[in-house]
Amino acid sequence: AWDGTDWTPLANGLGFGEEGKALTVFDDGSGPDLYVGGNIDTISGVTINGVARWDGVAFSALDGAAGTGLTPSASAEALALAVFNDGSGDALYVGGNFDEAGGVAANGLARWRVSDGWTAVGGFSPAGASVTVRSLTVFDDGSGPALFVGGDFTQEDGVEVNGVVRWDGKSFEALTDAQGTGVGFSDGDFKVNSVFATDAGDGQKLFVGGLFDTAGGQAAYGMATWNGQSWSPLIGDVEPPLDVPEIYTQTTSGGSLYLGGRFTNLGPEASLNFGSYRDRPSLFNDGFESGDTSAWTSVFP
Repeated sequence: AWDGTDWTPLANGLGFGEEGKALTVFDDGSGPDLYVGGNIDTISGVTINGVARWDGVAFSALDGAAGTGLTPSASAEALALAVFNDGSGDALYVGGNFDEAGGVAANGLARWRVSDGWTAVGGFSPAGASVTVRSLTVFDDGSGPALFVGGDFTQEDGVEVNGVVRWDGKSFEALTDAQGTGVGFSDGDFKVNSVFATDAGDGQKLFVGGLFDTAGGQAAYGMATWNGQSWSPLIGDVEPPLDVPEIYTQTTSGGSLYLGGRFTNLGPEASLNFGSYRDRPSLFNDGFESGDTSAWTSVFP
């Protein structure tokens, strides 16, 4: 923890070789606590299996009726955490690479809260060459708040979804417009690493980042938006890059969207692995003019 002046360890931290990969704050009814997910077996001698709760004093495990945490194996890990109310109250949603949570069958996506422990989410049963849930976020696309799930999967329950799917608390739905569904990559398996809802100057949208070269059937290199009805590329309509960028993570500050990943350019701007985007539709239409009206901005130290 960083308080603005000093670093303070959280107990003894994680074990050697274990990694924390996701953080969120969730109030399970006893007050807000910090939750950490990753490939974590134990903390300070306590069996965790992927997800732990930090109450400001100590770490504790997330137990279910039939077990603790995720599948107890070396490959199981939590990569994404989010809080969502499916109509029955707030719950912690966990995405990652696992096939059980609390001893209950759950393929990469599970829900936890004190009252009912671990449960599967709506029969989530994605299909793909390598199924991993990498990102979760809550977004209202005009039809009410829903949980958006991004990762490495092509189908959900036999329906084509291609990397991202919407869960409204009752059913899963693909993100489809007139030109296509989800994302794709011509040179191999795609990844959706980040789904993030924000307003970057042109209204609230879902920003989807990862490794892909199409979104909704259009050219879109590693980054695209979904407004509830249609896909729009953010890195597209330009000469295809020599290496398709891979976006790993996103956040906002001062009305701009900041991206981190593996890339040398964002649109026409040279930007090494870190850059920002701001949508200014009143100044331009396509977002790629040069000068101070450009949507893409390089970020240098």
